[in-house]
Amino acid sequence: MITTHVFHPTDLSVGSAPSFHHAVRLALSGPARLTAMHVPEVGGVQVELPGVRQVLVRWKKLRDAEDEKGLRRCASPYAKR
Repeated sequence: MITTHVFHPTDLSVGSAPSFHHAVRLALSGPARLTAMHVPEVGGVQVELPGVRQVLVRWKKLRDAEDEKGLRRCASPYAKR
């Protein structure tokens, strides 16, 4: 089965970062579209998840966050909404 879309619901808690990384990796392996949706938890502590580009730089998939050519090579269309 070919994955074409990865949906990642998140409460933006510190513990949700590993699942965000898994979602990015799944989207790259597809290649598939990645959609992240914030699902707030009442009274929970929220953090800012790293951007997709920052994760790809850390994994050495991009030279830097401005590497458009490298991003096209990943062939994983994403949009920040």
